[in-house]
Amino acid sequence: MMRLAVVVGAVALAVAPVPAAAVPAGDPVYEYAVAHPLDLAGLDRVSRQHTGAGIEVQLNGLAKPVTGTAAQEILDRRWAARKAGKNPADNLSVGFVWVGTVARGIWDFRDGFVGGVRPEDLSSVQLSLGCTRIKQTITRTYDYTNEQTPNAAYLYHGGLGTNAPISAVKDATSGHKMVTDHGVTDVILTRPRGCSKHGHGAQYTYEHNQGQSGFSASAGWGFLSVSYSGSGVHFQKGTDPSYKTF
Repeated sequence: MMRLAVVVGAVALAVAPVPAAAVPAGDPVYEYAVAHPLDLAGLDRVSRQHTGAGIEVQLNGLAKPVTGTAAQEILDRRWAARKAGKNPADNLSVGFVWVGTVARGIWDFRDGFVGGVRPEDLSSVQLSLGCTRIKQTITRTYDYTNEQTPNAAYLYHGGLGTNAPISAVKDATSGHKMVTDHGVTDVILTRPRGCSKHGHGAQYTYEHNQGQSGFSASAGWGFLSVSYSGSGVHFQKGTDPSYKTF
């Protein structure tokens, strides 16, 4: 797998190899999450090994969080049941998981789905942070073989003043493969000095579109709002909120 990623912050955008600095120092659980973006069962196992507790995953269509192992089984059943020619929205599942202090949104299109056309899709993690701050936003994209695809996302809005960063995902097709078949948006958080332990909330939304000529977007707690010029197909999927104290 290539080791390139789109690394984005609230101030600047850069394309760089995935460096150690992009991973919370000494966190083997997040290191596993970076190396295995869709292996929720494995992430649950590694989290239990290193922290004594598994992960909880919010999936679209479910009111309550489930374990990483259960989330993996649910996603596998969804893709086994859904075939081409159904409602276009059936081709997408999304999820959210806390990986330590990293708020991670996940999207996954059905393998074989080819719907990557302009303009860009949008991936947004919406946060309730208190005194905690956003340190960095990283969006990584992959084709259905899990090959990482470089330069396929950029920061549309860093979340300054909204705590809801938005990444634009340049969905396209190459070699009969959708280069953004699945991916993650990680928001790395930091508590500044004087900011004591407290509760945090997060939820995730992904907007897919086909055929519009342009867009504008905004996000905040509980919403991702997108308007388009031109006509075409678009749909949105999201998760219920997830909460964690740290």
